[in-house]
Amino acid sequence: MIWKLIAFGPLTYVKSRWNVFDAVIVIASVAGYLTASGGSFSIFRSLRLVINLLALSSVVTQAKEDHTIIKKNALILYTTP
Repeated sequence: MIWKLIAFGPLTYVKSRWNVFDAVIVIASVAGYLTASGGSFSIFRSLRLVINLLALSSVVTQAKEDHTIIKKNALILYTTP
Protein backbone atom coordinates (compact mmCIF):
# COMPACT_ATOMS: atom_id res chain seq x y z
CA MET A 1 0.00 0.00 0.00
CA ILE A 2 2.80 2.41 0.84
CA TRP A 3 4.56 1.76 -2.47
CA LYS A 4 1.36 2.42 -4.42
CA LEU A 5 0.80 5.59 -2.43
CA ILE A 6 4.31 6.79 -3.26
CA ALA A 7 4.09 5.72 -6.91
CA PHE A 8 0.66 7.19 -7.69
CA GLY A 9 0.71 10.11 -5.29
CA PRO A 10 -2.01 10.69 -2.69
CA LEU A 11 -4.58 12.29 -4.99
CA THR A 12 -4.39 9.62 -7.68
CA TYR A 13 -4.26 6.84 -5.07
CA VAL A 14 -7.57 7.83 -3.45
CA LYS A 15 -9.39 8.04 -6.79
CA SER A 16 -9.62 4.26 -6.89
CA ARG A 17 -12.18 2.85 -4.49
CA TRP A 18 -10.21 -0.39 -4.28
CA ASN A 19 -7.17 1.52 -3.04
CA VAL A 20 -9.25 3.28 -0.39
CA PHE A 21 -10.82 -0.03 0.65
CA ASP A 22 -7.36 -1.60 0.81
CA ALA A 23 -6.08 1.29 2.93
CA VAL A 24 -8.94 0.88 5.41
CA ILE A 25 -8.23 -2.85 5.72
CA VAL A 26 -4.50 -2.29 6.17
CA ILE A 27 -4.99 0.45 8.77
CA ALA A 28 -7.49 -1.69 10.69
CA SER A 29 -5.11 -4.66 10.56
CA VAL A 30 -2.21 -2.56 11.84
CA ALA A 31 -4.44 -1.23 14.62
CA GLY A 32 -5.26 -4.83 15.53
CA TYR A 33 -1.59 -5.73 15.75
CA LEU A 34 -0.79 -2.66 17.83
CA THR A 35 -3.62 -3.18 20.30
CA ALA A 36 -3.06 -6.96 20.34
CA SER A 37 -6.79 -7.53 20.59
CA GLY A 38 -6.54 -10.31 18.03
CA GLY A 39 -10.12 -11.50 17.69
CA SER A 40 -11.87 -8.27 16.78
CA PHE A 41 -9.52 -7.48 13.91
CA SER A 42 -8.97 -11.02 12.62
CA ILE A 43 -11.83 -10.50 10.16
CA PHE A 44 -9.75 -7.78 8.51
CA ARG A 45 -6.85 -10.16 8.03
CA SER A 46 -9.21 -12.66 6.43
CA LEU A 47 -10.66 -9.95 4.23
CA ARG A 48 -7.16 -8.94 3.14
CA LEU A 49 -6.48 -12.54 2.12
CA VAL A 50 -9.68 -12.61 0.07
CA ILE A 51 -8.67 -9.39 -1.69
CA ASN A 52 -5.30 -10.89 -2.61
CA LEU A 53 -6.93 -14.07 -3.89
CA LEU A 54 -9.35 -12.04 -6.01
CA ALA A 55 -6.44 -10.10 -7.47
CA LEU A 56 -4.63 -13.34 -8.24
CA SER A 57 -7.75 -14.74 -9.88
CA SER A 58 -7.95 -11.64 -12.06
CA VAL A 59 -4.32 -12.06 -13.13
CA VAL A 60 -4.87 -15.73 -14.01
CA THR A 61 -7.98 -14.88 -16.04
CA GLN A 62 -6.11 -12.15 -17.92
CA ALA A 63 -3.23 -14.55 -18.64
CA LYS A 64 -5.65 -17.12 -20.07
CA GLU A 65 -7.23 -14.46 -22.29
CA ASP A 66 -3.81 -13.29 -23.48
CA HIS A 67 -2.79 -16.87 -24.24
CA THR A 68 -5.97 -17.38 -26.30
CA ILE A 69 -5.32 -14.20 -28.29
CA ILE A 70 -1.73 -15.25 -28.97
CA LYS A 71 -2.86 -18.68 -30.17
CA LYS A 72 -5.48 -17.15 -32.49
CA ASN A 73 -2.96 -14.69 -33.94
CA ALA A 74 -0.43 -17.48 -34.46
CA LEU A 75 -3.06 -19.56 -36.23
CA ILE A 76 -3.91 -16.64 -38.54
CA LEU A 77 -0.24 -16.04 -39.33
CA TYR A 78 0.44 -19.67 -40.22
CA THR A 79 -2.71 -20.21 -42.29
CA THR A 80 -2.54 -17.09 -44.46
CA PRO A 81 -0.36 -17.28 -47.57
